Amino acid sequence: MEKETNEDLYLSEEDLKKATIITEGRASWTFRAHNLIFDRLAIKGIAKIHKKAARILLTGETHVDYIGLEALNFLAGMDAMPGSIPLEPLFLETKRGTIRMRRFDPKYVWRCVDPMLIVELAEEEINRLRIGMDPYALEYFDFYESMIWYMKEKNGDFCVPSLKRTMNRDTHFRTTYFSCLLLFGKPGYMGVEVSEYFSDPETLEGLKDIDFRVLNEREQKEVRKLREEYGRINALTYAELRFAIQLYQE
Repeated sequence: MEKETNEDLYLSEEDLKKATIITEGRASWTFRAHNLIFDRLAIKGIAKIHKKAARILLTGETHVDYIGLEALNFLAGMDAMPGSIPLEPLFLETKRGTIRMRRFDPKYVWRCVDPMLIVELAEEEINRLRIGMDPYALEYFDFYESMIWYMKEKNGDFCVPSLKRTMNRDTHFRTTYFSCLLLFGKPGYMGVEVSEYFSDPETLEGLKDIDFRVLNEREQKEVRKLREEYGRINALTYAELRFAIQLYQE
């Protein structure tokens, strides 16, 4: 009998390509990378075994303050479970106290589990963020994109955060990031992914001090122009960033 080598344990580039699940349409806001067919076992296992750890299945990233250390360790240990495929680990602990899925496409992940679980997870995230949204009102295969859609429906198409307290460097970043989501539908300000932004406990604290205001007529005219010129570009442009930033300059 031939001896098994380490190379025999890993998939070839061709097999890896065949195992990649490519979903249709544009990528969701929380999309990080296409899932592999093997991820399905881990996704379904988490949903069945550990309810707190399953919270990561909604957005692809969650904080230890939210799920607890035991759930975080459970996720971190998933890649070492017997029978797991020796690929790049699915879960990654970050220096910010979060754990994220390296491969996360909500269009695939959500379809691997009971739809009612997604509703339950959405309700928990809604309660955590205190936004009053209907957990059944997920307009997109993305929780945060659906949340922003809800906020725009509630507060208007030209609503932006309006702070109750004095602006500092941290609140300026958070309100600018939020404004880019609301006005242009584009995450990624300062290179921060949307799941990273909302999983940060400091973001939750900052939401307590946010009201919303409607842009004045001049500002709305400028936003319309920016949407027309740069709406087809997925990434934030300098012009869009400049507009969002100047909204909070004293």
